[in-house]
Amino acid sequence: MIKRLSQAAWRTYRNHGVKAVTEKGYAYISKRLYRVRQTLNRHVETPEEKALREEYNVISDEIFQITSEDIAASKAATSGPKLKEIKTATWFIGYFDHFGFAGIQTIFRFIEKLSIEGVENRLVVYDYPALNVPKLKQQIEERFPRLQNYK
Repeated sequence: MIKRLSQAAWRTYRNHGVKAVTEKGYAYISKRLYRVRQTLNRHVETPEEKALREEYNVISDEIFQITSEDIAASKAATSGPKLKEIKTATWFIGYFDHFGFAGIQTIFRFIEKLSIEGVENRLVVYDYPALNVPKLKQQIEERFPRLQNYK
């Protein structure tokens, strides 16, 4: 096992450098220590406890730690003149073959709502140059009959 670990560490060092070895080593040791702690505690973690622990790990990330300076910067950024009316919206959408996915449905619900309010919507499918535009327009009209004023 030691030989396998040292070989893996050497390959990582050779291909990615010291930082990668440190990061992978930290991840490996953290995982092993977690298993040891679980064994020592002799407490079987319930699915609810596991979900709570994982959620805490996510929200304890520093990206979610909002400071008073962050709030002040946000207020300063949004304190300028307000837009009176949105006239156009451009939507950059990844390719999709049907509207069965919740994410694309949600996007088109927003587009439909804005079009009803008079906003001109521009749809850009940025990652599929061979897109069949007439077919897509037909699908949009079938799925979102109130959608209007879009290109």
